[in-house]
Amino acid sequence: MLKQKCLPVQAVVQEQAAGKNYCLLAFMERALYFDLYKKKTAMRTALILLCSTLLTLAGYSQANESAIKTLLEEGVKLHNEGKFQEAIAKYDAALSLEKNNVAANLEKALTLFSLENYKEAAEICKRTIKKNKGNSDLSSGYVTLGNSLDQLGKQKEALKIYDEGISQFPNYYQLHFNKGVTLAGMNQPNEALQSFEKAVQVNPLHASSHNGIARMNKSLKKPVQSYLAFARFITIEPASQRTSDNFKLMSSLFSAATKKTGENSMTINISADLFTSALNKSDNNFSTTELLMFLNEGLNTDSVRLILSPVKKFQNQLETMISSLKEQKQSGTGFYWSYYVPYFIEMKEKGFTEVFSYIAFVTTGEEYIQEWITENESIVENFLEWSNNYKWPE
Repeated sequence: MLKQKCLPVQAVVQEQAAGKNYCLLAFMERALYFDLYKKKTAMRTALILLCSTLLTLAGYSQANESAIKTLLEEGVKLHNEGKFQEAIAKYDAALSLEKNNVAANLEKALTLFSLENYKEAAEICKRTIKKNKGNSDLSSGYVTLGNSLDQLGKQKEALKIYDEGISQFPNYYQLHFNKGVTLAGMNQPNEALQSFEKAVQVNPLHASSHNGIARMNKSLKKPVQSYLAFARFITIEPASQRTSDNFKLMSSLFSAATKKTGENSMTINISADLFTSALNKSDNNFSTTELLMFLNEGLNTDSVRLILSPVKKFQNQLETMISSLKEQKQSGTGFYWSYYVPYFIEMKEKGFTEVFSYIAFVTTGEEYIQEWITENESIVENFLEWSNNYKWPE
């Protein structure tokens, strides 16, 4: 606070001044001091009242923040339990304390999305994003808004929202992933793949993005790329219904071209284009390995392999693929060669193909698989530690 300056009497009164003039000036000076004293006293009183008010407001604000935090935690818990209406009641209670609370609005929108109330979810997200531009907590709001628009049949508008979100939060993998889901629904597999690939570069541990890559490549008849992504998915999510489904798809990738024609014979149908493309130098070309894997599948009928257990056949298939990839690593270019291939080459070099094969078979429910996992717990832990700490390219 600026201090007012009051001149002393002697600076105001001339030496020769006398009588009334001096007294009048002296009185005026005293009056000025008295007036300033009253103002200072009033200001001091006001300041005390202001501080008291601010402390009260601060206490009220802290109490509000604590209450809102508790309500949000309770709401999230209820949402996770599938009690969506009860969760919304908690979010509404939080919003009654702070109408524009970003977290409460976005959590409510997400729960409304779960209730398939896509229109209201989108409206809340739009309003929240508009009022809080630049807020670092809005990343999930863009996801919910994009997903809601997608469900409302507004795919092109959804893509614009994902792109807007990505421009602000380029390292939020959910935006890339959900954009990929929308593109896949629009029957744009190549564009969807680009989004899924970006998502795993940002977050290598996001199983759903690897799942998206595997399934898109399968639909595009790219079995090697699909196999690599399915295998990576299994290392992240080794025991779920999705794993069981994906393992079956993965195991059948190279059997589509084979047909048993006799007790010990099999026909392999390979497109001539595969031999031609093996000579190409394009990005993500796996034609040579693909050709080898189709031929290797046909060899599963020989007398030696017939006595192998399914898990050992699977391990043999995996190691055959990795050996082929290692031979071509120097000349291979593109995302799959730089991202997935080094991981699997290192897996084989570290002797982890056997443990991975048993992990892949866990969802089959075979007793001998679970026995092996139990008996080799330390090996399993070593593999998972290596896999979780693997340095993925960005």
